[in-house]
Amino acid sequence: MITYVDTSSMLKLLIDEDGSERAELIWDSADVLVSVALVVVEGRAALAAAHRGAPRRPPASKGPPSVRGAR
Repeated sequence: MITYVDTSSMLKLLIDEDGSERAELIWDSADVLVSVALVVVEGRAALAAAHRGAPRRPPASKGPPSVRGAR
């Protein structure tokens, strides 16, 4: 089976979190793994943010500072 691996599933292989065991099972059972080159950039950014203690994603109710309160 060809399995597409996105950044979040790749990170679950590196960081023990909810879904890590499932990600490992999917990884191990795939015949072929594919992804995009962007996974490297996204992964490095997510790991750097985690190292800084930043949240993985901003709350959905808040947009970027330039958008908040815009009409």
